[in-house]
Amino acid sequence: MTSQSSSVSNDEEVTENETPGAGSVPIDTSSGPSTTSDSESVSVSNQAAGTSIMLSSVTFSETGWVAVRDDRGWTLGAKRFDAGTQSNIAVTLLRATEAGQRYQVLLYIDDGDRLFDVKKEILVTRSDGSVAGAMFSAQ
Repeated sequence: MTSQSSSVSNDEEVTENETPGAGSVPIDTSSGPSTTSDSESVSVSNQAAGTSIMLSSVTFSETGWVAVRDDRGWTLGAKRFDAGTQSNIAVTLLRATEAGQRYQVLLYIDDGDRLFDVKKEILVTRSDGSVAGAMFSAQ
C-alpha cells in the first residue's frame, strides 16, 4: 500500500491511501476499529468536479473526520470536525474528483491524536450495520 500525507497544524490532515474497497464496493468494517452510532451524519449533493467538495451539513457527537473516497477505495482527502453541527463546509482534496465518477463520504471518530490515519480512526457504523456516510457524483 502506498500512502502520502500532508498536514495542517492542529486543524486538518489529508491523506491519500491506495486501498481497495469504497464507493459501490462494500467496506470491510472488521479490518479496523469501528463504533456504532446513529448520532453522526453527513449530507452532500452532486457537485462540479474539482479539488474540493462542499458538504451541506455534518454532525458529530465528538471530534471526528469526514473522509472522501473514490470507487477504488482511495482516500482523496479528509477534514477534522469538532462535536456539533456545521453547514456548508468545504473539504479540500489532495486529488481532484472527476466528472462522471461517484464518490463516498465516510465518517470517522478521531482516535485522539488529531491526525487522520484511515487505519487508526474509528469508522462510524449505524445500528443496522450500515456504514455512516453518503454518496455523490461529480459533474
